[in-house]
Amino acid sequence: MMFDKVTKDHIIQGIKDFEEEGYPKGFGPSSTYDLVFEGKKYPPSAIIAYANFHAIGRKKSILRVAKLRTALRHWSETGLM
Repeated sequence: MMFDKVTKDHIIQGIKDFEEEGYPKGFGPSSTYDLVFEGKKYPPSAIIAYANFHAIGRKKSILRVAKLRTALRHWSETGLM
């Protein structure tokens, strides 16, 4: 699975990156779902891109909705979210 190396720490670092740097190139506000952390809403695709970068060093890139849903499901099932 593309996101199986992502840990809770990577997600938290992705949130910090987003707060410091904003949207990665090519990303924008979420249209359907939000990631909620400590009462604040975040665009999940941008957070996933940052988190995946920290997990595997892969360049931040736009993710298709299917991949986003797969990642969110995986993280929910493993207790990361």
